Amino acid sequence: MADITVSVIIPIYNMEKYLKKCLDSVINQTLNNIEIICIDDGSTDCTMEILESYKPFQQITVMTQENRGAAVSRNRGIEAAKGEFVAFMDPDDYYADKEALKCLYTCAKRENVAVCGGRILCEYEGTVSEQKKICENFEQNGRVRYRDYQHIYGYTGFIFCKSFLKNHFISFPDYRRFQDIPFIVKALIHADIFYVVSHPVYIYRIVDKVISYDDAEIINGIARGIDDVLIMSGKAHYEILHTDIVLKLLSSYIDWFYKSVYEGNKVLLDLIRKIWSDIDEELLLQDGRVSLKPMFKEPGEIDSYVESVNKKKEKLWKRIICFPYIIIYGAGLAGKKLFEYIMKNHYEGIVEFGVSASDSSGTACGKSIRPMNAYLEHKEDALILIAVKGDSYMDMADMAEKMGFKNLDVVFYSDIIYF
Repeated sequence: MADITVSVIIPIYNMEKYLKKCLDSVINQTLNNIEIICIDDGSTDCTMEILESYKPFQQITVMTQENRGAAVSRNRGIEAAKGEFVAFMDPDDYYADKEALKCLYTCAKRENVAVCGGRILCEYEGTVSEQKKICENFEQNGRVRYRDYQHIYGYTGFIFCKSFLKNHFISFPDYRRFQDIPFIVKALIHADIFYVVSHPVYIYRIVDKVISYDDAEIINGIARGIDDVLIMSGKAHYEILHTDIVLKLLSSYIDWFYKSVYEGNKVLLDLIRKIWSDIDEELLLQDGRVSLKPMFKEPGEIDSYVESVNKKKEKLWKRIICFPYIIIYGAGLAGKKLFEYIMKNHYEGIVEFGVSASDSSGTACGKSIRPMNAYLEHKEDALILIAVKGDSYMDMADMAEKMGFKNLDVVFYSDIIYF
């Protein structure tokens, strides 16, 4: 039997909706002698039935386990892999075309590199496009030094030499979330130089869902993963990477950290203090995007903040039930979380999503997203709830007022997560 070129490792948990497209995109690759390792992570839907239907394809190996998370699944896949290189795929994603793995493998061998990556595109509701907020893409083929790249996303767009991973003890930390970022950072720091192609190789599917981090095990894993990257970037003196992970902490996770601490998560409180100690202020100053080392709230400050949020929540609900029509202005994380809160409390009126862009489309929480000017007939009878994570609320409020909307309130994501 010929040597295996690439082992594609796919951890799967309850992905019956997308799994066939994922598997077909791997099976149809033109690269010879690939193997596909599917690890069912305790699925409770029809995942196993779908995997059984692919038994005729000899390149597919199916492994099963109790639900232990994607990190454990991927590490089992690495151990079992017979390929010279390994690739990682999420079961709701798929390869961009039939040549993706052949392109990466051929370039890796020709350039004699341990890591090779390509462009990642995103699919949202059937439309494929490039979204640099999710992955920094490569504009041309060539060698890249990680010091010049310092990015933290897109590991599924790479292939990795298996012996390189084993020799440097690179695996996925056993966290329920955020295990992929420490993995790619450690791999690329050790590789130092890797090869990239401008050819799109991977399609990342964006799914309409409400994101919450209420589980202590999940949030603790995120904290540990952030600290891992802080330590690695600090040792390597990578100021961009170091600042990126601090900004990620402040923009996406710190409010969830506070919520978990408020709910009694003492382990997380210690992790937050360790994160603070591992932030290198000198690296932040070198980068320039964060002027000072951030200060985090202590438990007493968190208690006072939650008390104020509860008062605002009570006041907001009294206002909401006075209106027959609610327009959530903002269809991102804040808007979706606010919609979840309103529905959970059995609001009897109509709730819609509005955004600034006049050509907007798509859905949020299963409802159509429409431009705010589509709701002008409700200028008088609708309550506009501006749901935001940052400072954009001022521009949004100004736009809504100019359109003639009379009833406006701003609801911040940092408050909504306590609702």
